[in-house]
Amino acid sequence: PRLITVYASRRSSPSAPQHSLPSARYGLLGPDFHRLEHASFLAHWVNTAILLVASLRFAPRLAKERRIRINGAMYEVQAPQGMGDAALLRQMMLKLPHVFIRMLSGSLGTEKLERQLTEPTFDEVSEPIIVNFFRTGLIADLRLAATPSAIRSLADQLRHNRYLLWSLIVHVSELRRLDRVKEDHFRKLEEPLAEAIANLKGGSHAAREKEKRRQIARLAKDRVMLSIRRDHEK
Repeated sequence: PRLITVYASRRSSPSAPQHSLPSARYGLLGPDFHRLEHASFLAHWVNTAILLVASLRFAPRLAKERRIRINGAMYEVQAPQGMGDAALLRQMMLKLPHVFIRMLSGSLGTEKLERQLTEPTFDEVSEPIIVNFFRTGLIADLRLAATPSAIRSLADQLRHNRYLLWSLIVHVSELRRLDRVKEDHFRKLEEPLAEAIANLKGGSHAAREKEKRRQIARLAKDRVMLSIRRDHEK
């Protein structure tokens, strides 16, 4: 994949990068999630969504200008040579949800919240879809047992939300690239992911079924190649 990097630095230290994240290197237009306690984290689902929207709002300007100052912080994007503004913006917008999830996951660093993540309270049953997106993304990032069923369920809920569905696919793909998806989980995810990609690409029923079969074959091949690489590195 073509990686892009966003550096964020305060006015007093323009050369010091902050808010960076390996493999998904974007500056976030919000607070340091690593300072959140576990309890306060669970109370900030909606605030996280608001911060995502704020980041998405500034993304077009950053993709165009490549270097902007916001609230005293300088944000600079480094993209592959020749990448156009539109292509850069698309990558940034699709990967920003993944980055937020990875930042939140990094602030936890534990699986102790499995029950809270997989068993929503009564008030959370009717939660906004973006909150469910973050919850499911964290379940996957923490490699919890509920990962396949949670992603399958969310993909079905997002079938009419192209942006979040593409972002979910990107999130799982990035986790897979980082070898953060258990092999048995990914086997169960190949069919729903392939179906989601096929539906997003559109076309007739026959065309979507053909694309689904092609995606299943591709995902299965990727799984085998990753397994070979893992065995080689042992």
